[in-house]
Amino acid sequence: MVSVVDMLDSLRAAVEACAVTDPVSEDDTFRTFTLGAPVRRQSRSVLVTATPPIRNMPGSTCTDWATTVSLAVSYSIGQAEEGQRTVYERALLDSEAIAAALYAWAATGNVLSLTLAEGDISPDGDGALICERSATIVWQRG
Repeated sequence: MVSVVDMLDSLRAAVEACAVTDPVSEDDTFRTFTLGAPVRRQSRSVLVTATPPIRNMPGSTCTDWATTVSLAVSYSIGQAEEGQRTVYERALLDSEAIAAALYAWAATGNVLSLTLAEGDISPDGDGALICERSATIVWQRG
């Protein structure tokens, strides 16, 4: 049985495998975390949350389930060095890379469909820029 937690774990691995745009250091990567987990702030921290899953009725199989996953990538706002992209440009390009990774991830395993919603990039008021997007995922649970 493939649970919603199994889906989130494999989705998080797909996001963490993405290459970041204009890395600021050798260890500048996407670091995902979920609510309740210890948070190690990185230059690109990704909060992954999901709605409680429901049966997808009518589905294409007898065991279709659905959830909506939200990804919120946090970027520290700082000055761009000469020749570097701004944090806003990096967030836009990273969101494109993450979207491509999610579509590739959905083409494997038990995922029946993935529908990405348009995202939003805005300041959080605490010196960071947040790039948020959600995806509705339908998978074969059983």
